[in-house]
Amino acid sequence: MSRTEEWRDWSCAVAVNATSAPDLAPAVAIVRSVMAEVEASASRFRADSDLSRINAAAGRYALVRPTTVHLVQLALAAAVRTAGAVTPTVGAALLAQGYDEDIDVVRARSAHAAPVPVPAPDASGAVRVDAELGRVGVTPGTVLDLGALAKAYAVDEAIARIGRAGLGPVLVSIGGDLATHGEETWQIAVSETAEAPAQLVDIDGGALATSSSVGRRWAGDRHHLIDPRTGRCATGPWRTATVWAPTAVEANLLSTWALVDAGSAARALADDTRPTRLAAAGGEVVAWHGWPAGSGPEQPQEQAS
Repeated sequence: MSRTEEWRDWSCAVAVNATSAPDLAPAVAIVRSVMAEVEASASRFRADSDLSRINAAAGRYALVRPTTVHLVQLALAAAVRTAGAVTPTVGAALLAQGYDEDIDVVRARSAHAAPVPVPAPDASGAVRVDAELGRVGVTPGTVLDLGALAKAYAVDEAIARIGRAGLGPVLVSIGGDLATHGEETWQIAVSETAEAPAQLVDIDGGALATSSSVGRRWAGDRHHLIDPRTGRCATGPWRTATVWAPTAVEANLLSTWALVDAGSAARALADDTRPTRLAAAGGEVVAWHGWPAGSGPEQPQEQAS
C-alpha cells in the first residue's frame, strides 16, 4: 500500500506517492525543491522570475539561470518539431485573452474585456538563447510562456533526483502530468477534471500527461490552450488528450499538440505510436495505439490532470 502526500501549488493538485513510508518525506522534499527552482525560472506571475525578466527586457538579453536556458531550449525544440503548433511565444495571446494573473483571480473578475487575438510570432526569429553566457532574449512584442513545459519538466526532474537519491518506487503528479520511478504498477484515474468520471489505468513506467480545454476556463469559453496561428483559444475536435510517453515532457508535448493542431499531431502519432486517450467535443472517448479502452466503468475519482 502506497503512502501519499498531497497539496496545491501552481493552481493545481500535487501528489507524491511512495511504496515505502520512509521514502515519502525525502521524495516530497525533492518535489518541493524542484518546483521552487522551476518557479523561479518560469513563473509568469512572479516579477522576479527569469521568465518575467526576459519578457520585460524585450529587445535585449537577460541573464538567467541554467534551468531557464534549458527550458527555453526545450521549448524551441518543441516549436520546431510541431511546426509552431506548440510554441513558447504564445504569452501575448494569453495576456490578450485575459490570462494575466493566477487562474483563480482571472475567474473571479466580474467583467472581461473582449479579446483582440494576437497570433504568436515564429519562435525561431523571436527568441535567442546564448547558452554559453546564460542569456535569453526576445524581440519587442514577444512574450514567452513556459507554463505547460515547466510543469512537465518539474515532474521529470523530480523523478530523476528521486532516482539519484536511491529511493524506492515513487510516483509524482503535478497537475495533468505524472511520472514514475522504480519497479511498481500504479493505478491511475484519468479524467478531464477532478469532478469528472475517471477511467482507471495501470502504469508501470514512464509518464502520463493530460491536456484539456475543459478545466482551466474563464469568461465562458476562454481557456489556456492557444492556437498560435490565430491567437485565439484552440477549437479543434478534441477537448482533452492524455498520452503515455517515456517522459512527462514528451507526453505533455504530444497531448498539447493534439488539442492545438489535431491533424499534424495525428500524423506524428501515426509514426510515433504512443498510447493516447482523446475526448471529443461531444464527450466521446477515442483510444489510439494500445490505450486500454474498456478497462472498466468510468467513475468519479480524483484524476491525473
